[in-house]
Amino acid sequence: MKQKLTWILAFIVLLLVLITVIFKYQSNHYDFMTTGGQQYNYDDFTDKVLIVNYFAEWCAPCLREIPALNEFVAQAPNNVEVFAISFDKLPLDRLLALEKKYNIEFAVISELHTPFKFERPQYLPATYIVGPNDGNAVALFGEQSSESLNAAIKSYQNIAPKD
Repeated sequence: MKQKLTWILAFIVLLLVLITVIFKYQSNHYDFMTTGGQQYNYDDFTDKVLIVNYFAEWCAPCLREIPALNEFVAQAPNNVEVFAISFDKLPLDRLLALEKKYNIEFAVISELHTPFKFERPQYLPATYIVGPNDGNAVALFGEQSSESLNAAIKSYQNIAPKD
């Protein structure tokens, strides 16, 4: 009887350890994180248009388009999400300094755990428009404006205006 109780307790402890490991894995699994600490999974964007802008501090056109991206974000429809990602892999403190220095008013990706479905660009500036549901990306190369981004997202149905 004592041996049976020992086995039952050992099984319960093992089960609790397994549940803890699974929970910890699930709570730490995300595709990317922003400088603000928000964690995202690509599944979060199944009904949204995702805009990913690659930039670098040494890229003058990239820096010139930041005000236009800020303008676009301020009036973007509710189901459009905009993120920037540094072409150069920079530590968090450098990314935060760049956000402040260049007044970047949209989310900047600090950690990319799962690569995007599209290729990293060969040159900058580069902006990718990822459609809802299908995940297909359209690449826009060169400096973008609020108008060019609005034109790029018009092809997606059910774009709701921002409240």
